[in-house]
Amino acid sequence: MEDSNQIEKRKNDHIQINLEYDVSSKGITSGLDRYRFDHNALPNMNLEDVDTKVKFLGHVLRLPLLISSMTGGNDSRRTDQSTSCNRGTKL
Repeated sequence: MEDSNQIEKRKNDHIQINLEYDVSSKGITSGLDRYRFDHNALPNMNLEDVDTKVKFLGHVLRLPLLISSMTGGNDSRRTDQSTSCNRGTKL
């Protein structure tokens, strides 16, 4: 098992590589570019009639949940701005 110093170094390396190098996938896509959706506005629908609830792991959420890639961060990369965002402070 890795110790905390090795994990911290890996986090730092990952962040630094993404900041310094072009790590985009050239010619590789998610496949979603094959699909097109027709815009279908609902101008005659009342906003109050829109139900955004979703069931997730046996719980009903008022809004859909989006989980994206993220990092746990590291102490050397923390800034006043990121700390403010974590507390929900408007910038």
